[in-house]
Amino acid sequence: MESERHWLSADEASYRRAAELRTLALKADDDIAVTDAVVVAHAEVLSERRGVSILTSDPGDLNLLVHLTNRRNISVIQIDGV
Repeated sequence: MESERHWLSADEASYRRAAELRTLALKADDDIAVTDAVVVAHAEVLSERRGVSILTSDPGDLNLLVHLTNRRNISVIQIDGV
């Protein structure tokens, strides 16, 4: 049995999706980090197969980006400052 991958590939499609999400989010907020958009784009891919949780000390922008995906199985969980 082949083992399941536990990492994500950074490919052109994921970066394009991150750019699309960030562009949409910039209409509501003028300071969306590229890194947040990439994290959510990867979570969107993973959410095709399972639920995804994103742990962060700063959930605001991530919640906005997740909302734009229309995926109900991606959650953003706030943790105390790291």
